[in-house]
Amino acid sequence: MVNILFYNTYPIDPEHGGTERVTDLVAHYLKSIGYTIYYLVRVDMGKSLENADIRTFFLPDSARGDSPENISFLDQLLEKLQIDILINQDVWNDDVYLCKHKVLTTETKIVSTIHTSIDSGFRNFNELCKLEYSWSSPVLSTRSLLRRIRLPYFKKRIYRLKKKKMNFMYRYTDTVVVLSPQYIDEFEELIGISSSSKIVAIPNPLTFSNIEVRTMDQKEDCILFVGRLSYPEKRVDRLLYIWHKIQNRLPGWKLELVGDGKERRDLEILAEKLGLNNVFFHGYQSPLAYYAKAKIVSLVSNFEGFNMFILEGMQNGCVPISFSSFAAVTDAITDGVNGYLIEPFDLDAYADKLYELASNPSLLSKMQSNAVRAVEQYSIEKIGPKWLGLFQSLLNK
Repeated sequence: MVNILFYNTYPIDPEHGGTERVTDLVAHYLKSIGYTIYYLVRVDMGKSLENADIRTFFLPDSARGDSPENISFLDQLLEKLQIDILINQDVWNDDVYLCKHKVLTTETKIVSTIHTSIDSGFRNFNELCKLEYSWSSPVLSTRSLLRRIRLPYFKKRIYRLKKKKMNFMYRYTDTVVVLSPQYIDEFEELIGISSSSKIVAIPNPLTFSNIEVRTMDQKEDCILFVGRLSYPEKRVDRLLYIWHKIQNRLPGWKLELVGDGKERRDLEILAEKLGLNNVFFHGYQSPLAYYAKAKIVSLVSNFEGFNMFILEGMQNGCVPISFSSFAAVTDAITDGVNGYLIEPFDLDAYADKLYELASNPSLLSKMQSNAVRAVEQYSIEKIGPKWLGLFQSLLNK
């Protein structure tokens, strides 16, 4: 019997977000083969968990992950539940300093899982920190201007902080799990090591099963985006500008955006200012019905980890198009074969390829079959054994 404790800042609710959905899927896979699984959460969102089949514990101090109270609580919980492996699913927050051997006295093996790229936008830092302003009141603030002037300082400071955190994680963790073999190289380069056996690549599994893929003839003339409407990472404003370039050439097509966030109102105002037609903001929804009807999924982010939206779209027979702004995107998309990759951040080139896809039914059908086959490797039946292999190696040390 192997006892596993998954830690996350927020409740591991598959409806909350990608990390939570993936965590819940992996946890239930392990539970189905006889592992005993528990969840540990810092922030209680107030949602009832009475009917959950995996027991959730909450840290006593929701404000600070590595507070003395939380450290003592976690040490006692690990001993009480006889946890063999603790998996931290939220290492970017300061919770990285809680789930580590430096502060815990336990013999439990500790795994840190990184759900984004290690680079996290450094290659595109200028884009990440572009001047922001509201489309409802497009006046640059003094704060934004000062931020632009101080950009080189910010970049160095953030790099130092990230390197410090990753060094700490590597030193006091038994294993660091990243989403792509390419991120192993990024991690090693960041902290100045080479060929470390402590860093392992395990991609996220697909979270939907038993999908009946519709042919392109059964789908609607729809381009889809699913995700947070967040400026720094997702940059959905780019997609609106791209649509503005081609909308008149694609009569009958529509652009649908599923997701919510603090930028939604500004994006809606931008769509009005650009005079966009057939653009629909649906807010937060379960995406499966939208995947089923869409022909194309579109990503325009500054950076991602291993974007579940792209994988889920491909699984549902949608053809992807994305900027090649993060390394792992090439793990799923082969340019010109099962989708298109565009050099960051050439909006004209993106618009041309998007139009080419939408206006060529035979190309869409050919790429669709390639896309569906490409993501078969990410089923839980393929990814689950990778976790089992990791656990076996940890427990045999």
